[in-house]
Amino acid sequence: MPNPAPGDDARTPPDLDLEAVTRAHTIVSIQRTRLPTEALHILAREVLQRVAHRAASAARPDRVPSADELEAFCDDLTKLNDDGAAARAIGRARREGATLDCVYLGWLAPAARRIGDRWEADATSLASTNIAAGRIYAILSGLRRAFAPPEANGRRHALFASTPGETHTIGVTMAADMFRQRGWSIDLALGRTHDELVELLRGSDHAIIGLSASREDMTAQLARLVLALHICKPWAKVLVCGRIAELDPDIAGVVGADGAAADAPSAIEQMERLVDREDAEAPSAQRRRSA
Repeated sequence: MPNPAPGDDARTPPDLDLEAVTRAHTIVSIQRTRLPTEALHILAREVLQRVAHRAASAARPDRVPSADELEAFCDDLTKLNDDGAAARAIGRARREGATLDCVYLGWLAPAARRIGDRWEADATSLASTNIAAGRIYAILSGLRRAFAPPEANGRRHALFASTPGETHTIGVTMAADMFRQRGWSIDLALGRTHDELVELLRGSDHAIIGLSASREDMTAQLARLVLALHICKPWAKVLVCGRIAELDPDIAGVVGADGAAADAPSAIEQMERLVDREDAEAPSAQRRRSA
């Protein structure tokens, strides 16, 4: 699958991270080779519904694309062999003065609804819908740091949760205690459904989430949860923990997580590194938000 490239639009806004867009497309490509077809359809539906519904009750931004511009953007999202077209359209909108709220509420959310409507009306194929959902997710990935509030940086505060369907919870409970002994503030969520976990994160200020899973057959469910969490809180860092990281060393890349750890000491090391990275990147992120 071709990677997005600036092309003629080399003056990419600093808050649209094309490397992150490219990484997200790579994750989507891996998922298409590793996950069952039905799981891919579920992931596409998750993207379209989460993005569209997240903006349903929000105020309409002052500057929105015209109907023709939005149709062209939807065409870019479903265009074959050009993963970069939609990202470049967002880059142009940002350079022309579109705020982040406008990008989300004026471009991505309406496009997600329109793509979903096209799918329901059989006006676009399921394959094209999956492609569009992957590209919307990639654009959000490219804007993750731009969406982050300043207070999200440098806090040793995390949510640990068992992946829906996980029955082995002793390990994640013990890991939470080990983190607390090292000065972390840890909230623990066990036995929650997919939607319950997403809503829990939506109403919280957690910037780091540790998800526990023990079996490889939980990969599709884990991928759906990571995707939903990243849409709900684009700046949040997600770490996959537990035996699944031992069974599949590539699990982070498959599900789109920011890292994976098979045991508590490795998880502590990785989460400390995530916080240190946030501290180092905070000044540049603040400049991007104020631009």
